[in-house]
Amino acid sequence: MTYEHAQAIDRIHGKDWAAFLEKLARKPEIWTTDELAQLRSAARMGPNAYTQFYKEIRPHHFPA
Repeated sequence: MTYEHAQAIDRIHGKDWAAFLEKLARKPEIWTTDELAQLRSAARMGPNAYTQFYKEIRPHHFPA
């Protein structure tokens, strides 16, 4: 991710999102098929449902 791209992400989505995405991209984790299916289902319900479910299954991805 370039510096300019990170700045644009933070400007659009809020502070620290670029750092969160960078950290997420660098950390190898195995997702189960069930987790991915549930995450996709939550995404179809909207961003709030997606974020809530994501935080439930991977709370360590989000800063306190």
